Amino acid sequence: MELVNLIPRGYRFLPMAKELMVDYLTNWVTGTPLPGHAVTFADVYGIEPWNILNSDRQEGYFFVELKPKNSGGSCMDQKVGTVLGL
Repeated sequence: MELVNLIPRGYRFLPMAKELMVDYLTNWVTGTPLPGHAVTFADVYGIEPWNILNSDRQEGYFFVELKPKNSGGSCMDQKVGTVLGL
């Protein structure tokens, strides 16, 4: 089961920027468990944008590791999915 599906239907996750930084990003960087299942990890580079949630939900919060465009380069890949033109 996808972690996104563990959030009860009707639950509203509307964090402020400070909450995302303190409660989620800081915990992720320090290796502390994240509270709840509202923020998950996603590989957006190999999946189409409309398939990221893998459910009927219309929004979500994800951690994504940046992927360099080429080896040794400082530019990061910004392409999501595999379809050309997106």
